Amino acid sequence: MIPPLMKTAFARPVVWHFGSKMKNIGADIALAGMDQRRAHMLARDAAEKLGWTKPVALHTPLLMSLVGGGRMDPVEAKMSKSDPNSAVFLHDKPEDISKKMKNAFCPPEVENNPVLDTMRLIVFP
Repeated sequence: MIPPLMKTAFARPVVWHFGSKMKNIGADIALAGMDQRRAHMLARDAAEKLGWTKPVALHTPLLMSLVGGGRMDPVEAKMSKSDPNSAVFLHDKPEDISKKMKNAFCPPEVENNPVLDTMRLIVFP
């Protein structure tokens, strides 16, 4: 049963760390991008074998990098916290978001277009 105030844990690539972190903080939900689905499923399997409560795994679509590139590799094409210009962060100031969007890679196609992808997934879901 999920309590009214749900705790969440953000996925890490290391399943044991992820699973033990979920247990230690009493999280019921694992929330991350689709790239973490495999780690979540492994953690759910491990939780069952260890007698822990299996977390609910919620996956969000990956947003494309605002700087372009990585068209053939979806992992390279996603936003990254290691490159601050490739992503819009929750703590970004409005003027920073505006600057990032104005400088974003915007090809003349609908496919593989990070600006249109952001509009489709965030602004007009």
